[in-house]
Amino acid sequence: EDFKEPPPPAYTKFSGEGNSLGGGGASSSAAPVSTDAGTISVDPAKPKAKIQIRFHNGDKKAQEFNEDHTVGDLRNFCQQCVGGHAMTIMGGFPPKPVTDDSQTLKDAGLMGAAVTVKPSA
Repeated sequence: EDFKEPPPPAYTKFSGEGNSLGGGGASSSAAPVSTDAGTISVDPAKPKAKIQIRFHNGDKKAQEFNEDHTVGDLRNFCQQCVGGHAMTIMGGFPPKPVTDDSQTLKDAGLMGAAVTVKPSA
């Protein structure tokens, strides 16, 4: 008996839908981010450093702060960037919420660090 080549498979383009494993998509649309909206006055005569801010939608901003600025100043800056929505600041590794707004950024260990901010629940 002669060998017959099997017919090529009929390919069909994927027509389903995917799911993200990263988490809730609802938080990404909760607060639009405008990284240019925030303002803070930095005294050039005092020690200063940049803090890398990662927003909930993936945007990043490196902002300069003085060592004596407080966590509350950082939180207010982030709230200005998202249109006044209350924000939770996560710092350190593993990221933990930074809640003491009266603590200076130096005492909180945030000078030159990267923080993640997301809308408060």
